[in-house]
Amino acid sequence: MRNQIDFLKLQHINLKIMKKIFLFSILSLLFVGASFAQTQVEPIKYQSDVQPEFVGGMDAMMSYMGENLKYPEAAKNAGIQGTIYVQLTIEKDGKVTEAIAVRGGDADLVAEALRVISEMPNWTPGQHEGKLVRTSMTLPVKFTL
Repeated sequence: MRNQIDFLKLQHINLKIMKKIFLFSILSLLFVGASFAQTQVEPIKYQSDVQPEFVGGMDAMMSYMGENLKYPEAAKNAGIQGTIYVQLTIEKDGKVTEAIAVRGGDADLVAEALRVISEMPNWTPGQHEGKLVRTSMTLPVKFTL
């Protein structure tokens, strides 16, 4: 009889714990769902009426790259060359975000290409139907000795 009473008490405690876990799970889902609903990310345009432009144009971008791109010593010593293709997003405020290497080679060259692209100053953003839009583009970063 004593064992049955202990068993029933244990079941009662387990039931309370299960109720708390269930309630916590439901509240967590509601909270996460509410936060997702509030943080809508605008879609990225791959084709826009007016493409983003580095402030000052292509010559200014080449100048920026020449001044800021540092050839990694290990790659230089090993005679490694190549072109790293970096996909990036130009935000509506012109900021460069989401830079990723979509095609590359040597890890040091990839890291340097991502660094220099990520640190770029703001661009003139793209426009679609007269409105500023997030725009994705791919830039080649060439390393030659």
